[in-house]
Amino acid sequence: MDTNTVTLTKQQLTYYHTFGFIVLKGILTPVEMNDINAEFAVGLETAHRYNPGVGWSRQFQWSNLGPGFPVIANLLEDSRICGLAEQLIGKDAIPTFSNGNRWVTDTGWHPDTPHTNLKGVKIACYLQPVDGENGALRFVPGSHQSLLNGDVASLLEEVEPSIREVPAHICESKPGDIIAFDNRLYHAAAGTSTDKRQLTMNFVESPKNIAAKKEFAEVGDILRNQYARLNVQHPFFASEWAANPHGNPRRQRMIDWLHSESLL
Repeated sequence: MDTNTVTLTKQQLTYYHTFGFIVLKGILTPVEMNDINAEFAVGLETAHRYNPGVGWSRQFQWSNLGPGFPVIANLLEDSRICGLAEQLIGKDAIPTFSNGNRWVTDTGWHPDTPHTNLKGVKIACYLQPVDGENGALRFVPGSHQSLLNGDVASLLEEVEPSIREVPAHICESKPGDIIAFDNRLYHAAAGTSTDKRQLTMNFVESPKNIAAKKEFAEVGDILRNQYARLNVQHPFFASEWAANPHGNPRRQRMIDWLHSESLL
């Protein structure tokens, strides 16, 4: 799978660092998307069995890092995904998760992290076409930067606008497109169907200063709390995946971090 590299232009890098996101079209092939859909269906069925009392009316999430998800798991270290993260936040970017998500309701405005010093990037791929009417990601451009980030937080707390009342860029996408966005960027989704399917992969920088190192120490707890809240099945990361039989250095960066956080 690791056959292509996405090389961002100077203009694309400037766009990302200015606005906090970038959409890349047709990165994953139709053949890959067929395999991804099949693996996603297995993950969803397993997640449902692990939560038998909730029916199909709630969000499900699970880790894709195991032997049952060979195509999806490999994306985390693919040059088109991890290589993209390395261009955006540094060559030593650390993968932190690869999740399957089945959404059933809208998502209110939020950033993915409370951290303002530690750089992180989430890469998302939808398994169906999405637009502003059926749950596409929408962003407040530039809200990953500290001043606007604080202003948006204050607005949401004081005014409590609806999702659609906040001026935003709507990221329409089709299967095979990927969306990369800064973990600090405010985002939401409106018009979500009862079966919106999405992959998310996350990366954080290897911290370069004291403030970022302090925030980095909390990343493991955030992941633990997220999985506990959604009752994600154990183990989060399968032993076969963690054995890293091919010695992939990108995977090893994640494994070393997981061991340091007692997540493996």
